[in-house]
Amino acid sequence: MKKRILFFGHLPPPSSGEGNILKSFFQSLPKSQYELRLMEAGIRDSNTTPAKISLYNFLRMFKHIWQMFWICLTWRPHYVHIFLTAGPAVFKFGILGIIAQMTGAQLVANHQSGLIIEQYDQYSKTKKAIVRWILRLPQAWIATSKGWGNWLTDHSVNPQKVEIIPNAVKMELPWAFRDIKRTIRSPESCFKLLTVGAVGYRKGTDLMAQICAKLEESGVNYHLTIAGVEEHPGEMEKIKAMFIDMVGDENYEFAGQLEYDQLINALKSAHALVFPTRGDNYPVAVAEAMMAGLPIIATRIGAIPEMVDNGSTGLLVNEEDVDGMVEHITALFDDPELCLRMGNKAREVALKRNTPEQVGMMLHKLLKSMSEPGPGIGDAYEHV
Repeated sequence: MKKRILFFGHLPPPSSGEGNILKSFFQSLPKSQYELRLMEAGIRDSNTTPAKISLYNFLRMFKHIWQMFWICLTWRPHYVHIFLTAGPAVFKFGILGIIAQMTGAQLVANHQSGLIIEQYDQYSKTKKAIVRWILRLPQAWIATSKGWGNWLTDHSVNPQKVEIIPNAVKMELPWAFRDIKRTIRSPESCFKLLTVGAVGYRKGTDLMAQICAKLEESGVNYHLTIAGVEEHPGEMEKIKAMFIDMVGDENYEFAGQLEYDQLINALKSAHALVFPTRGDNYPVAVAEAMMAGLPIIATRIGAIPEMVDNGSTGLLVNEEDVDGMVEHITALFDDPELCLRMGNKAREVALKRNTPEQVGMMLHKLLKSMSEPGPGIGDAYEHV
């Protein structure tokens, strides 16, 4: 009999980290063994965040609770997969998990944004105790990195419940770059930089304006493509104003949300990904760029230090280190052979780690271990 899995979330479009991850699960889990269903969360109003207490979020939470109860009662899934975010959404996660378990499902939890790690220390003692209790609810946790796995075990989660499963790129992406053969860029040619993600403070898009201004002062011949839409209302306007004030018009472009073919072309034409994020867990944009053979210049945030081998597949800096970013970009600009070598190594690593087939196999192994007696989940996990 096929095992039924209910996923709570939404599939792209619009593109999002969680949506792309769900898509990779839908694409990669063997259909001969699983029946998959999506409980559509819907796209959040752009004027709200999950951490904001509002009537909109309350009504949205009530709708999701009722949907979860009804689907679990009538469809009877064996597993329910839910993403954990932060703020009031943590408590919604707990309620949805309890409903799933009351109807006989096993709860598989996943976390992507890193927000709860940032917010936890600000919680009151009582709220921290409730959050730790909620964290213990799932029968299994998917941790995208050792750092996130360590945080879970440090906050009352049994290590036997934690499984390290990295995020996968879209199924089509490895094929799109299967024949790519990058060549050494001529030193005098334009150095094409790409940054992908929500445009706003969290992703460090404002820092890109400062980085570009310093690159111009250094005489670096570059062009930056900024792909993504604003994360919060008003951020795009403010950041565009920064670029107008600080950077030459011909050296950058705001490309907006890229369709699949546009993203492929942008990755193929770029020489490096610049990712000055202030808040991320396991960014799919970094995995996609590595799959395309791009070296990564990024901040040491979330799982990025585990994704990018500093000095081998990319170059890392501390958060807010604009000068460090400029130094690394200039180094790759000045040494096209190093840039190519790092990009080729990045692709080699991503092919071994981030394909949907590999990630689907890991998830299948996790689900299988949950349905079999004895140890299995996280039996190889060790706090580092």
